[in-house]
Parts: sequence; structure tokens; C-alpha cells
Amino acid sequence: MKGISMRHIYCVIIGILAAVPTAFAATPQWVIDGLLIEHPGRIQVEYLGQFQQDPPRYRVNFNGRAFTMFEGTIGPDFHSAQLWEHAKINPGDRVLEVGTGIGCLSIFAAETASKVVATDIEPIAVENTKFNAEQHGVGHIVDARQGDLFGPISPNEQFDVIFFNIIYPYNQETLHFWRLHERFFAEVGQFLAKGGRIYYQAGYFDNLGHIREMASANNFEIMEMNMWAVLRYHRQPMVFMLQRQSDI
Repeated sequence: MKGISMRHIYCVIIGILAAVPTAFAATPQWVIDGLLIEHPGRIQVEYLGQFQQDPPRYRVNFNGRAFTMFEGTIGPDFHSAQLWEHAKINPGDRVLEVGTGIGCLSIFAAETASKVVATDIEPIAVENTKFNAEQHGVGHIVDARQGDLFGPISPNEQFDVIFFNIIYPYNQETLHFWRLHERFFAEVGQFLAKGGRIYYQAGYFDNLGHIREMASANNFEIMEMNMWAVLRYHRQPMVFMLQRQSDI
């Protein structure tokens, strides 16, 4: 397996991120019942509960819009909210979201961008993103593709904005996630247009040192950094805007 499957991770918002093999993982009860994700930002994230039994479907409110979440996908949380709160999409931008989940960021980006490619390693997430894009009237702009990191992207494709919204190391047992982040930084330059921007998130302040090392080693500069303290969930979500050093 080339990358780390997002379906192998369920982000348990009530205090801890738990790695669970998807084949044995039941949908968390808070997704079924509903839960408001508390954080200090202005973008609300609320799970509104299950509304369909067969197949199971769940409703998620993100930034004032209702999205459908399929069984086996990863929904948005405070990391997604912070990414979108600090992102800037210019009219006509070409956008890539790596790790789209149910497609929230890509769908909002499609209202301004000329092209949006949304990728996920899990086929169910790609199906979910296509469904939500059609429901929100941007199915003709959002191109959802299945694959690992930049695997679904053609060598000549270029993007003005690239989102990276994937799990990060959060304890000693999950340090292997750095391999995925290191691959991202090593490969992203091929697909970033001149003057383009990367929006990257990670949820622990202790990760900052290695993030700076990865950026510098691949000739990227951190241009902006925004951090929250989400004490209830024991996280310090950080969003970075990076650019290629030669474009500054």
C-alpha cells in the first residue's frame, strides 16, 4: 500500500484520535446522534444525526450548509473549519484538495474557482464528494478522483491553491504519519502553479519544528500561520499558508 488510508482512521472528536481498522469500525455514536463540534472559530461544524437507514446516511452542517455523509467516510471537524476560515480563493483559481472526505472545502471553493479537483484514497469518499457536489450545484466544477496523494493528478496539471487536509502525528504511536506529510512536501511543487498557495493543517504545536523542516527542505516558505487552542479536544490546530521561495 503506497499511502495511509483515511478509512483506517476515525477522528474521535471527543478527546482523542483513534486508529481503527475500518472493516471492524462502527460509526461513532456521536455521528449517529449528532454533536456540535466546539471550537473558537466562526465556522460552525455540527453533526445533525442519522436521517436514513438503508444505506446509512448522516447529515452534517458545515459553514451554514447541509452535507450528506456516507457510511465509512470522514466528515469535517475543527481542522476543516480552520482551513476554510483562513483560505483565500480568487476568482478563476484552479484548486486541488488532497484528502477531501465528504467534499466540503472543495464545494465551497467551487463557488469561486474555475476548476476544483478533489482527491481521496478511499472510493467511498470520492462517491460521497460527487454526491454532495451535485446536491450543491457544482458537480460540473468539482472533479472528484480516487487515489493516493498526487496519484490521480496528471503530470502537466497545475493549481493555484492546494489544500492538504489529512491526519497528522499526534502521539508516539502515530509518528509514521510523517512519511505521508514528507511525501506531500517532496511532490507538491510539481503541481503548484507559479505564485500558488498551499494551505496545510496540523493539530499540535509540538509538530511545528518538523513542519518548518519539511517546508525548508523543499524550498517552501511559511507566509502565514494561524493557531487555535481547542482545549476540550486537547488540540492546537494550526493552519499554514506556504509559497515556493522562488515565487516570493
